[in-house]
Amino acid sequence: MKSYENIPASTLLLFLTLATMTGFNQLRKGTLMFDSLAAIKEIDIQSGLFAEALRNSDSVKAGNCYTKDTRIFNSVRTTTEGREHVIHFYGYMIRNSVDFHLSHRHTN
Repeated sequence: MKSYENIPASTLLLFLTLATMTGFNQLRKGTLMFDSLAAIKEIDIQSGLFAEALRNSDSVKAGNCYTKDTRIFNSVRTTTEGREHVIHFYGYMIRNSVDFHLSHRHTN
């Protein structure tokens, strides 16, 4: 069994959003199917892009993994709202040499 514990929360949210949107669209068409293997593959790809962006100290690419109206809730600071603020947040973290401790494992 593969472990997905290192998948960023934003990627999991993307998965849930895709699942919901796909379900509603197919429900209207009279069929309800969701390709979970394709979704897992896409999550893996996006997680890899996100991890690579942070490893390469690219706050813009990391921030572009989020939606324009994203909200990040955490216990250390106030809510970060919007992609532009996420980019600035990651830029700040990168400039201050924060280690993100990323270990992305690709699925097959």
